[in-house]
Amino acid sequence: AHSHEWWRGILLPRTVVLGIMRQVCIVPSGAQQWMREVFAAGGGRFAYVSTLAIYIYRLRGFVLEKILVGHDRMITAITWSPHDARLLASASSDHMVKVWDVDTETPIAEIKGLGFSPSLLRWTLTDSLSLLMVHEGRLHLLDIRDPRKQGVTLLKNFASSSKINSISLCPRDRTKVAVGLEDHNVHVLQMAKNASSKIALGSPVVEVAWDPRSENYLLVAQKDGKISLYDTEAKEAKEVSVFARHSGGLRALAWVPEIPGGFVTVSERNGVIRMWNVSQNAPTELLKTGKDGFHHILFVSSDVALCGFKDGMVAVYNMGRKQVEWSTEGGHTETIFDCGFKSTDPNVLATASYDSTVRLWDIRNATCISKLTGSTGVLYSLSWSPDGTLMA
Repeated sequence: AHSHEWWRGILLPRTVVLGIMRQVCIVPSGAQQWMREVFAAGGGRFAYVSTLAIYIYRLRGFVLEKILVGHDRMITAITWSPHDARLLASASSDHMVKVWDVDTETPIAEIKGLGFSPSLLRWTLTDSLSLLMVHEGRLHLLDIRDPRKQGVTLLKNFASSSKINSISLCPRDRTKVAVGLEDHNVHVLQMAKNASSKIALGSPVVEVAWDPRSENYLLVAQKDGKISLYDTEAKEAKEVSVFARHSGGLRALAWVPEIPGGFVTVSERNGVIRMWNVSQNAPTELLKTGKDGFHHILFVSSDVALCGFKDGMVAVYNMGRKQVEWSTEGGHTETIFDCGFKSTDPNVLATASYDSTVRLWDIRNATCISKLTGSTGVLYSLSWSPDGTLMA
C-alpha cells in the first residue's frame, strides 16, 4: 500500500503465504479531473496525477516505474524540470510545493506555508532552481533554494477578480512569459524588464502557447472555439492568422515539435485530435483515438503525445503511426469506498467510488470490463444480488 493513496487504485489480489500478504497486481488510479496541469514529461518518462499520488511511467515500454506519495491534500499541479531530468515539482492544496528526485523517490525541497494553493507550475528557463507559480490572477516566482516563504516573490497581479488559465514560457526568449486569463485577456510579460503588454479578446482564454521556432509568434485558444496566431514583436500584438472556429468544447492545444508550424487541438466533447498548420485555415487531418472527451494533451517526444481523457484514462498516441500505442484501464478518479466480488463469478470485482461510478474488473488480467454510470452522487457502498444479475 502507498500511504493515503492505496484505496484510490486497486490492489489485486493478494496471496497469503505464512500469514504474509503479497501484492501481485496493481491497477493505478485514473488521472484526476479537478485540476488541469496534472500531466508532465521529461527524461524519457511521463507522469500523471491522481488525487494524492504521482504515477511515473517509463516512455520505453510504458512501464509503471514509480509512485510518488507525500502530499496530504489534493495535488494541484506538476511540472518536469527542463534543466535536470531527475527533478519533478508538485503543488498541493495544503499550500505546499515539493521538488522530487524521481530516481530516489524522495523530495529534495519542501516549501510550506505558501498561503495559497498553486494551480499552475512552470520551471523558469533562466534559473534551474526557480519555479513560476500561479494562484488566481497572480504570478509568483519561487526560489527553491530558500525553503521558507521568503523565497516567494510576487511578479505581477494580472487580475484581482479573475484567474489565470494558462501560462507559456518562450523557448527562444527565455525571459518572456505569456499569460492567458479568464477575463478575456492575454498578457505578455518580459520578466527581465518587468514590462508587460496586453491583448484584449472576446472570450476566456483556454490556452496560450509560444511557437517553439519563434521569439514572437503566440497561439491563443479561446473558450468560444476561436484560435488565433499573434505576432507579439511590436508593442501592440498583431493578429496574423485566424483559424476555422473549433466546433465546441475546446480543451487544449499544443505545438507539434517535429512539424514546423504544426499544432494540435482537442475537445472535451470527443476523442479526436485535430491536426493544423499555420499555413492553412482549416484542420489538415482528424485523428481518432477511440476514447472519450479530452482533459489535456502534451507532447512527450517529437511525434508522441500524452493524452488525458475525461474518464480518467491516460493514453500515448503516436502521430506518425496514427495510433494509440498504450493506455491505462481508466481507473477511478476518486476514492474507492466499497468493493465486492460477484456472487456467481469470483473473477469479477465491483468497485464503488466518490467519482459516482461503479466499475467491474476481471481480476485475472486486471482489466476494466464495464463502467456503470448514471449516479449523480457519491457511491459509498454496493451489494450484488444472489444470482449476480443485479447490484444495489
